[in-house]
Parts: sequence; structure tokens; C-alpha cells
Amino acid sequence: MAKDSLYIYRDIADLPAWNFFKAKEGEQDELKYLFRLDDYYNLNDLKHNQAFELLAAWSNIHDQIVNLNGITDKQIEIIRLRRQIIWLQVELLLNPEKRILKNFIRHKQSELKAMTGEDDEEDEMSQKSTNFEEQIVFLERWLKMPIDSKKISLAKFLTYKKQYNEEARKLTLKQLARNG
Repeated sequence: MAKDSLYIYRDIADLPAWNFFKAKEGEQDELKYLFRLDDYYNLNDLKHNQAFELLAAWSNIHDQIVNLNGITDKQIEIIRLRRQIIWLQVELLLNPEKRILKNFIRHKQSELKAMTGEDDEEDEMSQKSTNFEEQIVFLERWLKMPIDSKKISLAKFLTYKKQYNEEARKLTLKQLARNG
């Protein structure tokens, strides 16, 4: 497949959960995982139009997550920071001579890192990929079936997770009512 015609995941119904969590790793989002590829290691530098398309797709994916799960105040702030970072990166792509933008991007990334440093059980946006495998294991035990993290869509994964959390909350409330 020609490098210019690589397929980009733009919808959480198609995006494998594994790709989403891999894209979130590292200091900067590894947006190459939004491409549908068999091998991500041999992907060379992206062209400007590809980088712009990946940033737009990443923003759209986060909007879809919000629509699926609802949103907390913390998530609103995280999304606001991520959008600022995305648009600063777009501005830098369009105007590479504006090197000062790199400082703004680093500053916003450190704000974001400080905000997401603590894992919030309710916050899919802040969960790291090391925790992703644990989430898969919990869901597999709950569903009593294996989950292929490279095949399950992000939408289905988040829906399972949301249902699991809701059932766990209901069980906790029932136990409190019995003991209280």
C-alpha cells in the first residue's frame, strides 16, 4: 500500500482498543497507531498532510468517547488541554519556522501529564496502556470469554467497561444496603 493511501482509523467502532491505548503511550501521542498496519516499526516520518489527518482523527476519536461515556469536569479539562496541544502541533506543522510553538507544546504536555498523573477509575482518558492489559483481564473474567485486544473495537471495549463498572457499583450498593 502506498504511504499516501494508508487507512486511518477515524471511528471508535472500527479502531481496535489496542491501537487506541498504544497511541496514548509516551511523551507525545503515538498517532501512527491510528493507521491500519500490520507493522508499526517500519513507518518512516509522516508527511504534513498525514500528520494533520491523524491529529484531526485523534480529536474526533476523543469526541466520540465523550459521546459514548459522558464527561466529568476533569475530563473536560483534559480534553481542553489535549485540543490545545493538537492545534499547537497543527500550527507547528503549518509554520515550522515558529519554533517557540515547541515550548508551548511542551508546557501544555507537562500540564496534561500533571493532570493525568493519577489514575482515575472512571476516566478512560487517563488510563495508561500498562493498565490496559489489566482492564482486559478483568473484562475477560467478568465476561468469561477471551478478548482479543487487537480486534475488539474501542467502542465495544468501552461499553463493556462501562457495563462492568455499573454492575460493580450496583453490587456495592446492594452490599451496603444489606450491611447498613
